[in-house]
Amino acid sequence: MQFLHKTQSFIPQEPYTIHSEWETPDFKTMPDQQPSPCIKEYNHFWKLVVFKKGNGAEKGKSVSIFLMHPQCKFAHEVSYQIKTIGPKSASFEGSWVFSPMLNNQGIEKFIPLNEIDDYLNNGKLKFDITIKFDPPQPATKISCRESVGLVGLTNLGATCYLNSMLQCLFHTPAFRRAVYDMPTDGTEDVKTSIAYSLQRLFTLMQMSPLTPSTQELTTSFGWGITDQFSQHDVQEFLRVLVDNLEKKLKKTDKKDAFANIFRGKTTNKLFVEKFDYKDDHKEEFYDIELVVRNNRDLVQAIREYTKAEVIDEYKVENKGVSQAIKTTKFWQLPNVLHFLLQRFEYNPMGNGMIKVNDRFEFPDELDMKEFMDPESEDKDTVYDLFGVLIHIGFANAGHYEAMMKIEGNWYLFNDDEVTKVPESTVRTTFGGENTYGSAYFVTYVRRSQKDLMTAVLDSEIPDHLHKYLDEYIKEHTWKSPETNIEVHSDILLAEELAGKAVEYPVLTVPLKGYKVKDCLSSLSALTNIKQPIQLFTVDIYGIPESPIQLSQDVQKQFSKSSKLFVSSTTDKGTIPVVVGFYDPSQNQAVSYLFTSVVEQGTKVCNFISKVSATAKTIKLLAFKVRGCSASKLDLESTINAPGLILFQHAEKKSAPKSITCQEFKPGNTYRSIDVVPELRNSTVDVFLAGLEDPLTFSLTNVTNHEHNFKLTISAKGHISTMIKSIRSILKIPNDKAVLLFRSENGSASEVPISCSTNANIRQLISSTDVFYLIHPGISQSEIETQLFFQPDIITDTGIKSPVLLMPKDFTAGDVFTKLIKKNIIGNKSGWRMLMLEGCRIVKVVPDDSKLENMLTKKFRIEKIPSDQLPPAKTVRVTLSTLPSNPRNNTTGIPFIFTLIKGEKFPETKKRLLEQSSADPEKARFGYTNDTSNKHKSPKDDDELFDLIETNGMLYIFVPGEIKTKNFHKSGNGFQIYN
Repeated sequence: MQFLHKTQSFIPQEPYTIHSEWETPDFKTMPDQQPSPCIKEYNHFWKLVVFKKGNGAEKGKSVSIFLMHPQCKFAHEVSYQIKTIGPKSASFEGSWVFSPMLNNQGIEKFIPLNEIDDYLNNGKLKFDITIKFDPPQPATKISCRESVGLVGLTNLGATCYLNSMLQCLFHTPAFRRAVYDMPTDGTEDVKTSIAYSLQRLFTLMQMSPLTPSTQELTTSFGWGITDQFSQHDVQEFLRVLVDNLEKKLKKTDKKDAFANIFRGKTTNKLFVEKFDYKDDHKEEFYDIELVVRNNRDLVQAIREYTKAEVIDEYKVENKGVSQAIKTTKFWQLPNVLHFLLQRFEYNPMGNGMIKVNDRFEFPDELDMKEFMDPESEDKDTVYDLFGVLIHIGFANAGHYEAMMKIEGNWYLFNDDEVTKVPESTVRTTFGGENTYGSAYFVTYVRRSQKDLMTAVLDSEIPDHLHKYLDEYIKEHTWKSPETNIEVHSDILLAEELAGKAVEYPVLTVPLKGYKVKDCLSSLSALTNIKQPIQLFTVDIYGIPESPIQLSQDVQKQFSKSSKLFVSSTTDKGTIPVVVGFYDPSQNQAVSYLFTSVVEQGTKVCNFISKVSATAKTIKLLAFKVRGCSASKLDLESTINAPGLILFQHAEKKSAPKSITCQEFKPGNTYRSIDVVPELRNSTVDVFLAGLEDPLTFSLTNVTNHEHNFKLTISAKGHISTMIKSIRSILKIPNDKAVLLFRSENGSASEVPISCSTNANIRQLISSTDVFYLIHPGISQSEIETQLFFQPDIITDTGIKSPVLLMPKDFTAGDVFTKLIKKNIIGNKSGWRMLMLEGCRIVKVVPDDSKLENMLTKKFRIEKIPSDQLPPAKTVRVTLSTLPSNPRNNTTGIPFIFTLIKGEKFPETKKRLLEQSSADPEKARFGYTNDTSNKHKSPKDDDELFDLIETNGMLYIFVPGEIKTKNFHKSGNGFQIYN
């Protein structure tokens, strides 16, 4: 963890074994560096790279191979075996500590080049790869039930979203009782029974001294390893779970057990004054989704949800078209009220999802009275806040936690950790500027239904679950507890200040019967610092904070923090101070000088004589540093708290106008602060801002997968800074531009990242892998004024999806002009452009339609069938899975369909089924001439040619997602046209 940002706790490491086979392309014709496809198992990504002409000292002599772990997140030692399968076999076994900074291991002398033909099988080299990680015996944590009386849940990968929702449901006693009451007897197959696996999990959460795993539950969902490491949608998970449990109770007298807890009803009214037309219908809900953007709090968001909506040109059957007013109010409230907050939204400028970090408050007490339908008989409208689910991170990556109010106290659930927190902690989840953690799901309980929250007694758990608990505890032996201590030191701090990545060593020690002084010899050996040594606690930025008493018990000392700082300083005092020096004119702008322990009241100027040996002057400025912020110190001021002080010359020195980057070497790590001159400002405080929230990205060349390197850059910086860094590192000339691409399943995305967005790097890029392309014939300034437009072009051979660089204010006609110019299509005649939303065609796009503000839409360009050329009448066809809400539940591939005058519906239906691939036995049909969800079912005597108007829609209703004819992408590699 690098200096100048918050340190994190030691990451527990789980064992894994990976086995894969891979065959290269033809050895003689493949590139000099041939990477394998990504080998993905257990959330670990590996690649094997073959250097067919050798590497390093063996270049020109042997075939070399490199084992790479491109997304390594923590240091761990693996053993591996790589062998070839063929007429003659080569094999290599070894072990290596892979880390985020050292993520590859090379075997330069693998196969002698002059013998390569003996190893080839049909001209190719086939590999058998085995990678195994067996961590040391994992330390067993003391169950948090001992300290707070509650237990957390083990995170199986990216299942923290699941854990947070399960804690919310478990601590809703009414829900837990309903789960225990489900008809099971212990003979069910836990691998397929969601109800039984959930009962077993809840039993462990209620009574087991150990932290349970959700493995059984996720298996019963039918999830494999890949699903466990995917971030599912929490709303989707809740609905799937409750639906499944309700099906289990469908034929029992408790069929409404879950509905009585979570189900509510809204009344949706529509009024057309001109025709005195009214429509009123009820809809059930299990949660309410609210907009965060532009709403300051929950109450305002609910007002927005229930405010009247004006619908222009609403068609009333047999009367005409007029303006309508639509209102939504609550008819019946649930006993437990769930609100899903829209914390994620699509960013059209960045071409991806971003998180909405706006501050959004929610009250401890909520009265829904003003949002009720006046005719509703539901008068119990007062609710109390009960739970908050929190997302920490960004749109495509992050961590989930839960905060629950249990018997009057608030608790924070962070996977396997449970902590009692003050009530004021809830307000820290409101979000706001410069925050990444915020509430996205809040739960309220009806005040009049407090019986729902009465604690569930152990005696209420069925007998067969008690029997399971006894067997579980016998099977899982309770081990003597240990703790892992992350060790910081003077030596590592010096490397951090120099901008180097640091791997903190970890010391594992028993928690009980062990003193801090018993660790001294181990700490000295681990840090290479000879005794005597001094030990300090560590603040969140890795700076020593206060001396540790050697006589202290390990368990007491490390009950709250699992870190310490080892120093060689012999000073005797009470306040540790780290002293460094900043010089922007040097390659290494910040350097470590010494650590001192002083008494309270010591003046800052006392350090000047010692610092002047480095500065060559006594005319100095001093700054107190905390993280990436710095405040100037008066030299006569006194030191009253630990921390870091950076000195610099009083006469400010500036970075050079241009920085000559060191000779490029593939695999090296570079910092943007070292290669982009404008980031090297002349004062400590401004310089540190450029290091704020650093992220390290792996950069890969799209075209040849060479010139790969790593770049450390501030997450709050602009994407243009990353481009400037790449240009400087690779010395790219001015007549070539750099385009960046996100990583999608280990490969580059099809559309480049836009530079015209104001979003920062963290908001734009969720993966640490980024691809770059050097595009000739256009300058960087020119390309940054262009917009990226990528339509799908349907041809006889498949789909082409070229990326077109278009000027602002471009039209659909401009797109066709470019496609013709680039010989992607022959001519404009016989082609049309469709705009889509999901699986629904919105419209046929006219040539003069401007597309600059429609880039969030999907566009399809296709040939017009001869029977649809003017003056033929056509209609848009959408496949939908839900007749009650067809517009928002679409599936399959939508299409344009020809209507034939005089044709009865049975013949029309036959043609529709042929074109859609829908199941003739299950498909149903509907049509509409307006934008509402209302539709009519055609009768056999109907002629749709006469019934459907120009802007009408024809629906095919199918029971679920259907298989459609496959289109394959055609073309090779990236297609970018300017």
